[in-house]
Amino acid sequence: TINIDNCTFYNGPASGRYLVDANNCANTQVSISNTIFSLSRDIANCRGVRCPNDPTIENVYFTNDFALTSAAFEPSIQLDYAAEGLFADPANHDFTIIQRDVAAGDPRWLGE
Repeated sequence: TINIDNCTFYNGPASGRYLVDANNCANTQVSISNTIFSLSRDIANCRGVRCPNDPTIENVYFTNDFALTSAAFEPSIQLDYAAEGLFADPANHDFTIIQRDVAAGDPRWLGE
């Protein structure tokens, strides 16, 4: 089992790479919860989860500048703003969440 919980992803994955590649791992289950995905590094070639089983998705957010082109999974919530509208200063690695309607991601970045 691969569990991704309370994570914040920004500017990834690299072109043609997968977020998770467990294709050769029989009986592997991928679970993604309470996680934010924002700003695809290569929005035309961003791959999701390659696994023999469909991933389990719960409370997962995508900003509108993040998309998966293959091995895709649907977010729980599709936000109508980009990373710059969600985080205080993502370009300078300040991922403090400034939107009060988002309750996920790395707890270190949750606003007060």
